[in-house]
Amino acid sequence: MKKIWILFLLMMTVLSVGAQSLLPVPEWTNTPAILKGQIIGYEKNTPEMRVQTFAYMPYDDLGTITAQIHEDGSFRMEVPMYATRQGQYFRIGPWYGILVLTAGDSVSATLDLKSGMPEVEYSLECRGPLAELNNELTRSSTLEIIQNSYLRANLNKVSPMSPADFYDSVRKYYHELALQVDSMDLKPITKEWLRLNFQSDMLDVLLLPEKMVNTENLGADFLRRVTSEVGGNTLMQAYTAQLPTVVNRYEYAYSNDSLFVDQIQQTWDALSARGCNQDIMVDSMNQMGWRYTFSLFGGEDGVIQNAIRGNYYSEILDQDIPLSGKDLKSLLQLENASIRNYFLKKNERLKQTLEERKRNKQYVFQETTAKESEKFLAEITKKYAGQVILIDFWGTWCGPCRQAIKDFKENHEKLSQKGMVTIYVTDGRSPETVWKNMATGMSGAHYRIEETLSNEIFTQYGLTGWPSYLIIDKNGHLIYKKTAFHEDEMVETILRAIDEDVKK
Repeated sequence: MKKIWILFLLMMTVLSVGAQSLLPVPEWTNTPAILKGQIIGYEKNTPEMRVQTFAYMPYDDLGTITAQIHEDGSFRMEVPMYATRQGQYFRIGPWYGILVLTAGDSVSATLDLKSGMPEVEYSLECRGPLAELNNELTRSSTLEIIQNSYLRANLNKVSPMSPADFYDSVRKYYHELALQVDSMDLKPITKEWLRLNFQSDMLDVLLLPEKMVNTENLGADFLRRVTSEVGGNTLMQAYTAQLPTVVNRYEYAYSNDSLFVDQIQQTWDALSARGCNQDIMVDSMNQMGWRYTFSLFGGEDGVIQNAIRGNYYSEILDQDIPLSGKDLKSLLQLENASIRNYFLKKNERLKQTLEERKRNKQYVFQETTAKESEKFLAEITKKYAGQVILIDFWGTWCGPCRQAIKDFKENHEKLSQKGMVTIYVTDGRSPETVWKNMATGMSGAHYRIEETLSNEIFTQYGLTGWPSYLIIDKNGHLIYKKTAFHEDEMVETILRAIDEDVKK
């Protein structure tokens, strides 16, 4: 009886957010917002003096956006928005946290590094829409409970539980946090925001339990229970900045149902045996996954469902492939006008960009006959003897590779101007047409090699995944080899190699 009573209280807590909301209900939009302000005590050469946002949409990843900071510490940034009101992660100098923005309006944030206030590490004052909420979100006590709300680290210390015990433990944890928030000296609007944040965290943990449950098959019944009792299929989740994470969890929720995963594999094998085109096979898998996920919500229309459909178009365009006639037809049938128009415009921009790239010719496609790793590396670097060379092993299919190339763009341009040469290497897992489209936006020499050769190179240099990097100095010495993108480390190594002959 006690457990039932706790669950009832939890459900009432979540439901009360929508019933007596102090936060205006957001709508879909493509109208940006503005974040502007000043860092008092700004010091130009301090590494942490950056103003950035991480522009994740539920249906697209725009990467990191960085604002220019002027000598007086002032800055201004246009922030893409998918909702009329939306939480967004920001880094403003040494401060890091969430601010809630309003589409078509501006929030002004002043970070005072000279205030010397004893009760907070940094004083960040916000003005503009929802200033009352934003100012409380910047308080150290609020930041602390936001950090504590993510319980994965705590539950990971517990032995794997049954799905039922896991579910109850998660709900109990957030119920206790909600009671803690109720006792805090916070305005009602902030308490409502925190409850929404707890709801997002619950969905994140419950939909991706990892090693916290003692079975590999949670099954559809567990996922339906999470969906019906925790909820989250609403744009109110946009306030917490976690809607993209919730959408991602739902898009692959079926992976927690091993019986359904077996069905997908069987269907894939059957289509493959019939000699079906891979595009047809991938489309079939998408349709199966969507039907499963949408069944958890009891229908095909909703915030999560719309975002999942949008992700399909995003994945195509992120490979620098314009939408086909078939894809455009399906996009035009999408009922959500905001998402539909977003991808129609993105598709047109991509087509224009591809034409501009082909005219600029900042890339060059190279071929090699080398079959061994040492001969291949000697061949591709010989042309650039006496220069610092960055070799970037990437794949069109590799999300972290593509993101690293985007994030490295600014430093790549600066280092290239100083004399760095870049050689991009992929293998047969990158479809040739996709590879050539994407390569036109990456200044440097491009190679597409056999998979057996890339495997040999990775083994020889101890590289364990994609992306991976090699850096060669002016004397032809290998001075850096590492898997995963570590920008600061790479920039430091390259600059040192450009400035002097590094021998190792």
